[in-house]
Amino acid sequence: MKYILIMEDSRATAQTIAKMAQELFPSFQIDIASSEREAKEYVLKKEKEIFIVFADLHLPDTTEVGEIIDFLRKYKVRTIILTSSEDLSLREKISNKLNVIDYVIKDNLTNIQYVTQLAQWVYKNFMADREAIVVDDAKLQRKVSQAILTILGFKTWEAVNGKEAFEMIQENDNINLVVTDLEMPELNGVELTSLLRRRVHRPLVIIGVTASKDQLEVIKFLKYGANDYITKPFSKEEFINRVRKDMIVLEQTADLNKRIQIIMKQKAEIEKLATTDSLTQLYNRFKFNSILEEQIKESAESGNTFAFIIFDIDKFKSINDGYGHDIGDYVLQELPKVIKTKLRENDVFARWGGEEFVLLLPKTGIAGGVGIAEKIRRAVEGYPFQHVNRVTISLGVSRYNREDNAEKILKRADSLLYKAKNGGRNRVEYS
Repeated sequence: MKYILIMEDSRATAQTIAKMAQELFPSFQIDIASSEREAKEYVLKKEKEIFIVFADLHLPDTTEVGEIIDFLRKYKVRTIILTSSEDLSLREKISNKLNVIDYVIKDNLTNIQYVTQLAQWVYKNFMADREAIVVDDAKLQRKVSQAILTILGFKTWEAVNGKEAFEMIQENDNINLVVTDLEMPELNGVELTSLLRRRVHRPLVIIGVTASKDQLEVIKFLKYGANDYITKPFSKEEFINRVRKDMIVLEQTADLNKRIQIIMKQKAEIEKLATTDSLTQLYNRFKFNSILEEQIKESAESGNTFAFIIFDIDKFKSINDGYGHDIGDYVLQELPKVIKTKLRENDVFARWGGEEFVLLLPKTGIAGGVGIAEKIRRAVEGYPFQHVNRVTISLGVSRYNREDNAEKILKRADSLLYKAKNGGRNRVEYS
């Protein structure tokens, strides 16, 4: 069980915070302490299970403002100050305590909502195993930045120059936040940023850190791909809010990309349903007509011809009547598997309807079309269909002529199919 403690002596305010927190943390226990004494007793009991504390600095038994923050820091408890006091000197002093994530005035519901959402974001960082790297040749600055990022839920890494950082980022796909200084030996911050944008193709937030007052240096950071920059010396509060803002943009972009992928997948599935025959998994008549029109247009422009074949299963009604519709469906499903072994990669195969099928053979004349038709006919005739003694097909083969449209091609091939059936079935007719 994880716990959230609200240090607040106003019952109405405490309940408002608790309600908002419970909505965002449904599996957490939310507790309220109305005095510092009560809060300290609670921390001593729950110490390691406390995720975060929302702390008012002015409770009835407060003797020294801020003393409770040092107590919470001693037990490594993350704290968000939510108070009614806007004391700038106190704010600066307390905000820089490492365990304090933010300092917010509780003068409206928006601010209360903000701090609960901030706590939720920190928790998401922990749960998502997010990782960050701090790149700086100054050891103290690295350690300070790492400590802040750790409180925010990041696992942190450090590098003393851009070259070392680049190698670490390439090796660790979990790093999605880079905080880099500008001036460093062996690849400075701008060079590192440029290299990362060119060579690392995954979502990555880059925040540039510089002590330079030169706006051109800042512009370089941004031009070469930094998401943000911050000027030294900076306050912890500013650093945290910039990191949060930039990471939320990254998360929103990632969520948007996921939604786009889902939509594209759904679109592809819908298109497949609309263009595929459900029984045979071949193109359906609608899709084939579309491809045929495109092929006619292409052939008219290029001068290339194509062959067209229509065929059906001989005496298919007898199969359905004699063996049942389930066996008839089996034959319809098995037939395409046999025929596909005789087709080329660019040939188009579709179910026309019932037991009729069609083939479009690009850049193929009448002789080539007849040759493929004969291969298909012999393959079907010799295939050992289960439950059925023998299956044969009759085929009509035609080719595209310059004056043809889809209707003419279909009509000509269809008449050849009927000629094959009237000529004894299990044969190919062509013109």
